[in-house]
Amino acid sequence: MKLGPEEEARWNYTVGDLLLAAAAYPVEAYNLTGYGPFVPIFRTTPSGEPMKDALIGVLSLGANQISPAAFWTASDLAGFASASYTGVNVSYSVPVLPANPANITITGYNLTLTFQGAEATPYHYMYPPSANITETDAKLSASTSVSEGPVAEKQTGSSVVVVYEAGTVSLDVPIRLYNGSNPCLYVSEGGGPYVGEGCGDGIIDVEMQVYANTYTGYYQSETMTGIVNDTINWNGTQITRRWNVGSWTLYSTLNYTFGSGPCLSSNNTCTYEYINVAGSFSSNVAQPPSWVFHHAPEAAVYSHNYAEGYLDGPAYYYGVARFLSSYIGEKGGGRYSGWEAAALIGEVALIMKINHANYSSAPDPYEAALLEGDGNQTLVAGQQVAVAQYIYPTYWVMGEALNGTAWAAPWLYAFLDQAPGSAPTTVDGEPNYTLSSGGYAVMVDPTSNQSVPTGVWWGQGNQTLYSPTLEVGKTYTFRLDAFPFPNSPFFFSGSSVSEEVTGVDLGAFG
Repeated sequence: MKLGPEEEARWNYTVGDLLLAAAAYPVEAYNLTGYGPFVPIFRTTPSGEPMKDALIGVLSLGANQISPAAFWTASDLAGFASASYTGVNVSYSVPVLPANPANITITGYNLTLTFQGAEATPYHYMYPPSANITETDAKLSASTSVSEGPVAEKQTGSSVVVVYEAGTVSLDVPIRLYNGSNPCLYVSEGGGPYVGEGCGDGIIDVEMQVYANTYTGYYQSETMTGIVNDTINWNGTQITRRWNVGSWTLYSTLNYTFGSGPCLSSNNTCTYEYINVAGSFSSNVAQPPSWVFHHAPEAAVYSHNYAEGYLDGPAYYYGVARFLSSYIGEKGGGRYSGWEAAALIGEVALIMKINHANYSSAPDPYEAALLEGDGNQTLVAGQQVAVAQYIYPTYWVMGEALNGTAWAAPWLYAFLDQAPGSAPTTVDGEPNYTLSSGGYAVMVDPTSNQSVPTGVWWGQGNQTLYSPTLEVGKTYTFRLDAFPFPNSPFFFSGSSVSEEVTGVDLGAFG
């Protein structure tokens, strides 16, 4: 690293840095129709779109595209954008490593890494609106109101024809709006502009009227289409949700009825034929999906604080990798290789104290351990891998370590899949697993190595210190962005590569 004569080697990871990283975290929408209450609404992938854009896309979906549990999960998660500083921070002073991986000599500088803690609360947005016509077409046809006139009467023999030459057919179409944030119904008549009919969660009556003339044979019909819109605001963005109601039509028709009564010219009985106006109704309207009415309880979804779980978990470590890499590239004169960021966070883990603390009640136990400076073997060893997974594909193992003469309790550790020349020359006999790609894998657990913590040895003489390890001849799947963070509504898939182990070099410990 290149530092001026008065410059200190210091890197601060603030809440502002975390929020930038959280907005940029790459994901893609995943399972948006789950019943819940837990729905993994995003799939993590390095090729995805930034979280800010992805979340806006999910929050803008209509009720036929996203289930209530999935929407409330997104709404809960959206609270991350209003994170605040908790007042908790921790600093670690670690040796600065050189930009040249072939030179592992520590320079004369120490780098002070300071990490801030953040907290967030869920947002509560109303589920997007939907609507339908509350009555059947047949019932609405029977509810039409007819106003007719004038009347022309003509008697031929014993038959009387009564003609209502003109009239109007009227109907109030009841459209019920569901959910939404003060949703508004807009109606277009005959393809014309949409006009507001009313707002609110309830029934809105849409007035329709058509004209008929039985003398000229003119029978009018009117077709309307409807949409329901509402808006919510998140992180400075106004998001519009839409429900396409569909179309409905009122028809005027010719109607014949028959009866009897006094003739026009006498009191004799005549047969009567009435030619008058009638109406009918038909609709092609989308019905809300069943999950609008039958779904997991909202309270069950909001019992999780996904906003803070996301910040304290994947967003936090993605940000550390992102900003630490940027800092190294800047101070290293543009020279940067991934192992330096992984090594520096590994040195942090070397300083942390290993005890029985598991921070099981924290939104993310790994971040809690980092800010407290201690934790169990899994939490301490996981610091390096949680960052390294955004740089190298990783393979996770639930394993054990030999503690004296006994095996210690299981904990998570990992192997990194690295390309040739992407890591420094190994020291202390750290072994390389040769992979079918021509690259190699190194084990990551800095808690047992007191030198440069890019990887560690696990064999000394004939003694195996870690179990299980990778086996020659077997194939393993390494993934980017695959850390199993709790309290995050994600499916952790990452991009993957399958590698066969073709050999192992145990170095000085062979």
